[in-house]
Amino acid sequence: MRVVTGIGPRVGTSFTMNFLRKNGLPIAGKKFLYFTPKDENPDGFWELDPQVMEDGCKEHIWKNMYVKVWPALLLKTPVYNINRLLILERKNKERQLESVNRIYKKEKELVNFTSPFNPPTDIIDWSRWCLTRALEEANYPILHVYTEDINDRLDEILSFMED
Repeated sequence: MRVVTGIGPRVGTSFTMNFLRKNGLPIAGKKFLYFTPKDENPDGFWELDPQVMEDGCKEHIWKNMYVKVWPALLLKTPVYNINRLLILERKNKERQLESVNRIYKKEKELVNFTSPFNPPTDIIDWSRWCLTRALEEANYPILHVYTEDINDRLDEILSFMED
């Protein structure tokens, strides 16, 4: 399984998953889930249902797939299920915070839920913490790309993920 993850949401994971899909790679995930505001990513989010992923990627059903796995679920995913990991992170934290808050409001309109994060932007720190812990056990190749550099590194990302 090849994994795309990010340090918090709004870092380009959906864009990257769609890029991999457009290049003919077998991605797992749905274009839109019930809680995703379609106007924010018209090309899709390409995520697995969080209820399916509640315990991480422990099944081998995603063995040869490209999967978006958020850091908290990466912690629950056995390292032997992962072949490669692409980490996306935003340099411009202020823009990320604005985007997280905007999306949170739209998600709340679609589905009434209680966030464990208060403020919602705390998810970024939580993601960093979870990712740091998950990487302690990592025994697979890792590529770290800043969101602002994705377009310039698409060939490198594709090559890395295909290896």
